[in-house]
Amino acid sequence: MMRTFLGIAAILAITAPGHGASAVNLDGETHSLTVTEGGVTSEVSLRGGETVEFCTNGCFITLPNGDREALSGGEVLEISGGSARIK
Repeated sequence: MMRTFLGIAAILAITAPGHGASAVNLDGETHSLTVTEGGVTSEVSLRGGETVEFCTNGCFITLPNGDREALSGGEVLEISGGSARIK
């Protein structure tokens, strides 16, 4: 019984969707982030007040000011006053 439970728990841990990093734009204007995940680069655009989830397996992001940061997938990126900070 315990062995079956552990087997099911292991399967769920492997197949459960991971939670990514999220970005919230507290400004009224749209801001863009460049995200590189798994060798693929894409642009993430956030309208004022919008929150998006991305970067489920770790990634690099380029912030609005041009700085580049590495994320592991659980961070919250907050954009306010045109500046971004990672919590």
